[in-house]
Amino acid sequence: MVSVLTMVIGLLAAPAAAVTLDPNGSWEELGDWPLIAIHAALTSEGDVITYGTRGAFASQSGSFIYDVWDPASGDVEGGHDTLQNETPTDIFCNLQLNDPSSGNLVMFGGDVFLDGQAQNYGNADIVEFDATTRALSSLPGMTLPRWYGSGVTLPDGRIYIQGGLNGEAFPEVWDPINGAQALDMDTTELYWYYPRLFVVPDGRIFGFDTNGRMFTVSQDLTTLTQHGKFASSGVVGDGSSAVQYAPGKILQFGGRSNHTYYIDANGPEPVVTRGPNMSARRSWVDAVLLPDGRVLAIGGSGVKNELDGTKKSAEIWDPATGEWTEYSMGAVARLYHSTALLLPDASVLVAGGGAPGPLVNANAEIYKPGYMVTAGGVEAPRPEYSLDDTEYDVGDTITISSGDAAQVASVRLVKNGAVTHSFNPEQRLIDLPFTAAIGELQATIPLSSSVVTPGSYLLFLIDGAGVPSEAKIINVAPSETTGPVDPPPPDPPGPIDPPEPPPVQRECALRREQGGVTLTWNAAAGTNVRKNGSWAGKFPELSWFDPTGVAADFYVVIANTADGKISTDCIDDGAPVDPPVPPPPPPPPPLDGECFVTPVGGGNSLVFTDPENNDDNWNIRRNDSWLTKVFNNNSYVDIEGQAGDSYEVRYWIPGAGRQDVPCVPEGGPVDPPPEPPPPPPPPPPEPAACRVTTTAEGIELEWDAVPGENRYSVRRNGKWVTTVQDALTWMDPAGSAADSYEVRATVAGVRTELDCA
Repeated sequence: MVSVLTMVIGLLAAPAAAVTLDPNGSWEELGDWPLIAIHAALTSEGDVITYGTRGAFASQSGSFIYDVWDPASGDVEGGHDTLQNETPTDIFCNLQLNDPSSGNLVMFGGDVFLDGQAQNYGNADIVEFDATTRALSSLPGMTLPRWYGSGVTLPDGRIYIQGGLNGEAFPEVWDPINGAQALDMDTTELYWYYPRLFVVPDGRIFGFDTNGRMFTVSQDLTTLTQHGKFASSGVVGDGSSAVQYAPGKILQFGGRSNHTYYIDANGPEPVVTRGPNMSARRSWVDAVLLPDGRVLAIGGSGVKNELDGTKKSAEIWDPATGEWTEYSMGAVARLYHSTALLLPDASVLVAGGGAPGPLVNANAEIYKPGYMVTAGGVEAPRPEYSLDDTEYDVGDTITISSGDAAQVASVRLVKNGAVTHSFNPEQRLIDLPFTAAIGELQATIPLSSSVVTPGSYLLFLIDGAGVPSEAKIINVAPSETTGPVDPPPPDPPGPIDPPEPPPVQRECALRREQGGVTLTWNAAAGTNVRKNGSWAGKFPELSWFDPTGVAADFYVVIANTADGKISTDCIDDGAPVDPPVPPPPPPPPPLDGECFVTPVGGGNSLVFTDPENNDDNWNIRRNDSWLTKVFNNNSYVDIEGQAGDSYEVRYWIPGAGRQDVPCVPEGGPVDPPPEPPPPPPPPPPEPAACRVTTTAEGIELEWDAVPGENRYSVRRNGKWVTTVQDALTWMDPAGSAADSYEVRATVAGVRTELDCA
């Protein structure tokens, strides 16, 4: 959305230096990545966190490691900090969003990892990633477990959460003070798989599930209203993508067809119109909102998660023309579990794919759109700027110092993204009205927190040639001020949807009888039955007697159609209802496990047991910090354990949750005390240190070896600079005496940090 003031200032701006851009853009060389990037998010610190597999192989799990990458490192293989997940939570296929109040990334739900493998059902955990320290920690959990859940940041800074397997019944809202709270709205009729959610300018949430059912949630979070279904041609589905390219305007594409739809959610009823076709079908496509307002489609194939009709090209939709255009191709196909994320330099990180799938894409590449590359193949000259402040409220004016102020045609905010499974709910682009003076711009943030939802944003200046600056990250605080600022732009050109045929009448009757419940339905209604939100079975004979059914149960039948899964509620036919069956007595509390710790010659020995034999996946903690995981074994020897160390064993019992078992001493030392008493121990070795020397060639670092490690990560002023292998020195020709340095080494999951002085 471009305001009149922005257009006038753009016309008065001095023309940018003549430059011919290459519309194809360019791709950087494919490089290794520490894991398959199933999840990717840009943090408030400008780093990229990825996770989803145990390492660089096709084994799904977010229970073990995650990676933090610094885009300023210059390539996809450098700048990595791969860390241990020290929480008990498997964060695989969860929801991740940046919390605007803290700047940290908060993760909701995920899988359950038991018996050495993923269980493929939801957990109710909440995990926080500290954007500054890069550590994960557990927070109080949600009301419902959720696997493949979705969410969006609200105008007041809270996070709305909906869907996910095992979380179909109702949504929740979370904030760091009150935690997660259940909302009194029924979402059982909406499909649970990553529902598409957007905050629109009047403060409501507009959304649709992957079967195309549209709905809105009132601004006060009390009312959910359904608005019918769209896309009978099958454009929706879990392999499709959607992006809010302008306030209240959504572009939906990919999945089971090559169709495109425009959705205008600014009125009381959403308006859906047909857009242009893409070049081909793209199942498991990713959408990236670019700073020039166009939308990049990347990845996908003609057959879901198969190498049939793969699309490696960058395909871009232009809102000015309403057309798709194909550009240059990347190195590998990106299918299920792939990700694409806008970076602060306006390039796009393209990563992941696999676990499962025909490729194991523990790799990544960078796509530079045509606005970054000249026809001669070099990087285009870009506007530059600086800021005195990075914290703002809606309605504030941003003072931007820039020697290129006279050449700036637009000032835009693009929200930091968080993407997984072909959907990035936080993407939004805001045009800022601005005035220009010599060496300075004054840009104003719209006075609406439903247009500029709180959180971290990339601030881009774009010159008259369409070339964006590198962005700096600013943070916009929560506010109660909502509502549209300017009227939304008109829909781009494109064909109008043909009229929909009349809906098929779908019916399901429910009769409560002595000793159970009988369901009957017509052929159009379906054959799959869900009871109280969980799958109950498949019954092709169009009826089913449930001997365990009681008055409080509710049922839905589901039909598999060309448009996806269609749900029909089963309506009580009014027959007398059985008297309520008393609930079963609560299960007895889980038996506490036992853990005994015994000092041995060379550490501490732990022996532990779960009396119900429900778990062979143990998390060992020493002195209140995570130490290791043990699988299919009821003992562990901590060779680094000391006298006085405290231990705790954590495990899960299905239906009872996490069990925390403290380890207590058993017996005394295994080895009898020697005679005579041993001599006093030698003094402890000097701790490893790092020394800095200023030379004519630069700054020279020299450090002591960390036992068991020959690979060291060097950081300058808190940012990764290089990795040194098989050496204990490094010369930094770009360093100065004012710089601070740190050397890191990780042995057996324990990181050593050496401050250089």
